[in-house]
Amino acid sequence: MIGRLLCGIEVPPGPEGLELLQTCQALLAERAGFDGRRGEELRLALEEAVTFAVRPGAVETYRVAFRRVPLGLEVSLHEEGEPYEAVCPEHLTPEALLAGAGEGLGFLLLRGVTDETSFDDEGPGGRTLRYVKYFSTPSAAEAPAPTEPPAPPVDPAEVVYRPMDPREAVEVSRCAWRSYGNSYPNPHLYYPDRVRALNEAGKVVSLVAAAGDQVLGHAALEVHDPRDGSCELGMAFVKPPYRGLGLLKGLTDRLLEEGTRRGFRGFFVQSVTVHPASQKAARAGGFVECALLPGAYPGSLDFKALGGTPEQRLSLMVQYLPRGTRRERTLYLPERHRDFLGEVYEALGLPFREASVEGSPPEGPGLVGADYSEILALGTLEVDLVGRGTLSVLGKRLREFRLRKAGAVTLRLPLEDPGTPALAAGLEPLGCFPVGALPDEVRGDRLLMQRVFEGPLDYDKVTTASPWGRRVLERVRSNDPEA
Repeated sequence: MIGRLLCGIEVPPGPEGLELLQTCQALLAERAGFDGRRGEELRLALEEAVTFAVRPGAVETYRVAFRRVPLGLEVSLHEEGEPYEAVCPEHLTPEALLAGAGEGLGFLLLRGVTDETSFDDEGPGGRTLRYVKYFSTPSAAEAPAPTEPPAPPVDPAEVVYRPMDPREAVEVSRCAWRSYGNSYPNPHLYYPDRVRALNEAGKVVSLVAAAGDQVLGHAALEVHDPRDGSCELGMAFVKPPYRGLGLLKGLTDRLLEEGTRRGFRGFFVQSVTVHPASQKAARAGGFVECALLPGAYPGSLDFKALGGTPEQRLSLMVQYLPRGTRRERTLYLPERHRDFLGEVYEALGLPFREASVEGSPPEGPGLVGADYSEILALGTLEVDLVGRGTLSVLGKRLREFRLRKAGAVTLRLPLEDPGTPALAAGLEPLGCFPVGALPDEVRGDRLLMQRVFEGPLDYDKVTTASPWGRRVLERVRSNDPEA
């Protein structure tokens, strides 16, 4: 998460350095509105983070950065001492936990008092421990809803599509709650302050469909990484009384215009597969199926708008729409899946040239990013550069995700990196399998692979909206070793 640097400090290990950091964090936390119990949790988090990440006698100094991020306060600790094996807290036995023992106990406590935690081993570059504490804001579901009269009729010709006014964030949150109950997979939408903060930071660009001063629906551009040339269209919902008026199409058309104006050269949506409606809507807008993500969402999500709870983890169909000039790509395709990926690019109408692999990847672990959603029980592994040690790094991350009870993991590998074919082949014995591709005109195209831990999935329960979508489904089914 990118944020505004509030303070960066380099301190020696030991009590004096920790005391200085605690004083700095306490001042910043107070200014940000953290007090009482949440302020004490921040104090404990820093203490446990330093204990976990900074090994006695291993370094002369370590660096700490405090950042204001859209949803709260981020703290990152970086040290470049002697390498060590970080113990994942899930390795701890109940007996060790009760005894207060175990090397990973500090990380477990850290996770318990913060909202986001991550630990990245960068090899010779050192190690970084990061945590985020969200601001305490009321949820729309917790706040008393105003008494509303019956929904008045609306003439679609009078609906206006415009950027969300920050004061309308509470109505957007209520709209999400009325559409999905408490089950929408992005929990930030239920907190008006977070909706405003994400928009102010440029992570989300919200548009609303409005009649007068009444918000009828919402959709947004989701900017996952500022380096990307593509962004996601999502967070789309319409209040139940106003469905069937074409409001989502109106919102989508305006979002495409806004995204193109901002320089994005491609857009994608992730459509649910419990019914074909959202896939059909995307197809009508020019989006084409490029991947299927089996088991991406928990089956426990109770989608009001989707007619109930799925019987298994929910799969998503990824659909892509290129805009503007389409560059010719040079792709390194895995041998066993060349035909499937070639069909995907043909369906998308994107030209490419296949290159042969020469030489071997560079030394080192490559560049790997990891993310985990507790709500979705879904891990994501993003490879920006393939090195000789990348497979080992990914194998370790997959084991960690499984220990955290992940239902599935999505892997994104660079198709324009000559090391990807061998990396993909090495991942298949670990249960990972190709599920499609996601183009990006700027950052580079990605091979998508999936590891499903809560399987096997019944692909007959996955609904598609087109013959090509069915073809993608069948190719993914044939790749899944448990299908």
